[in-house]
Amino acid sequence: MIFSYLSHKKMSLNGYGMQIIATSSPIAYQDITQSFQNEKQMILISDDEYNQLDINKNFDFIGDLLLTKNILDKYMLLIVKKYIENLDEDNRNKIIKAYYNLESLVQDSLF
Repeated sequence: MIFSYLSHKKMSLNGYGMQIIATSSPIAYQDITQSFQNEKQMILISDDEYNQLDINKNFDFIGDLLLTKNILDKYMLLIVKKYIENLDEDNRNKIIKAYYNLESLVQDSLF
């Protein structure tokens, strides 16, 4: 896959997985971020035969985790699922006990 930022040299992205694009230029960062969000047309994505690809179909752009809207809506189910799969029995029992204690405290405070 070829990633092209207009007026700069092309970059080849090999394989799947997380790709990190780093820049010290705030202008380039803004251009790339807004292009991934379909607000600007400053980057082009193409396959190895230079056929243009759709950015939204080929990239799951996150950007800045603190500034990205609705990031939890998109990934929270995956995070919770992984957490539960890797949780051992002892910690699971502690969580259940803490939940029941919280539930009884709330019920007592309501009465």
